[in-house]
Amino acid sequence: MKKADRFRLRDDLVFERGYSCENCGRTGGELHHCFFHGRKPDIFEKENLMIACRVCHVEKKLLDSNEAKQRFWLIQCERYGTAHMDDWLMTTHLNHFKTVIFKPD
Repeated sequence: MKKADRFRLRDDLVFERGYSCENCGRTGGELHHCFFHGRKPDIFEKENLMIACRVCHVEKKLLDSNEAKQRFWLIQCERYGTAHMDDWLMTTHLNHFKTVIFKPD
């Protein structure tokens, strides 16, 4: 994804969700790839992106724990619907990890 497209995506998500960090509530504005990272084509989909503050984004363990991923999964299910998130996850390269990582007990 081109840099200009990433900035546009970030601006769209901030407009949709607000500027607060979706982990701690502080002023945010950075995008964090919550469920998976790397060079896969689906990392820049809105379902995978969390608005993060600088503190949480730099201290990756705050965002990369299973607990944080489960919490954000529930936020995304409220936002987009559980059926949508389940369908989305099934189209990604990590669909087999759903029950282990994304679904709370």
